Amino acid sequence: MARQAVYGQVSPWMRGQNGGPITVLLRQIQGATRRATEEALRDSGLTGAQANVLAELAYGQPRSNAELARFHSVTPQSMVEMLVSLERRGLISRSGRPEGGRAMPAELTKEGHARLLSVHLAMRQVEQRLLKSLSTAEISQLRKLLEACLIGIEKEYPGRDPNE
Repeated sequence: MARQAVYGQVSPWMRGQNGGPITVLLRQIQGATRRATEEALRDSGLTGAQANVLAELAYGQPRSNAELARFHSVTPQSMVEMLVSLERRGLISRSGRPEGGRAMPAELTKEGHARLLSVHLAMRQVEQRLLKSLSTAEISQLRKLLEACLIGIEKEYPGRDPNE
């Protein structure tokens, strides 16, 4: 009998301590979160990926296409398309580095900062939906466990930037 995913439910074969691989469950959570994020962002005119790029630029220094592509696990070509779209909409600006080279670091414009508020509200709604059945203590524990998992897997890839 084939296993079938049911949205909003954990498949019986995935339940409990002896259920399916945790990586499959994480992938299901990621997919559900992505769908919920796209829905929450629909009125903003942004995709989840575009919203994530805006948020990344808001909290860091200007980033090159290559840096953003690595951070968001997309190809440089896909990131160029996304940045061009955001730039045309006036949400980011890109300029060449004074020291030369091909890199054109992206940064938020005033309009980009203004749009970020709707992004934060949408993301907060999704996170509240995701965590609504957990207590404050469970959320704290979940965060610690996920951070430990991330640190553990990152140690397996020496030489990779841990901030990516």
